[in-house]
Amino acid sequence: MKKLVGTYEQLANSGNVKAALALKNIRLRHPLFTKLSLHAFHFIIEHAVIYKMKPGQFIYRQGVGVTPMVYIIMHGVFQCVTADEGGFGPPMGIGHTMGEEFVFTEGRQSRRLESIMSQTNACVIQVNCKVFDKLKKVKDRTQ
Repeated sequence: MKKLVGTYEQLANSGNVKAALALKNIRLRHPLFTKLSLHAFHFIIEHAVIYKMKPGQFIYRQGVGVTPMVYIIMHGVFQCVTADEGGFGPPMGIGHTMGEEFVFTEGRQSRRLESIMSQTNACVIQVNCKVFDKLKKVKDRTQ
């Protein structure tokens, strides 16, 4: 997946028409994206921001205000960390999401309860929760 994401970035940044093929390969191989329709996948990717991470970098930190962002791991390994417990839970890798608790706790949780730290070189895409709301509205109109 790391190679696929890198290829897509290079092709997209250079305006190469083969970027669409690289994007198709990502969709076909990523465990989360294989479950989405082609339209939903493209809609999410069009509104996503790609972040490359180095070991020890944080997606977000404990105690920081909650933002309406979901992070989807494209490649690499991440760990939940707290000041009290250190690392906890199983490592998270490709296909895992982070930050999605905002969707379920909107208005009730104002601060992050944990930090998410990259354990390896990694890549995530950041998607605003509003994108999922817009996608649902588009889907509702087409049914």
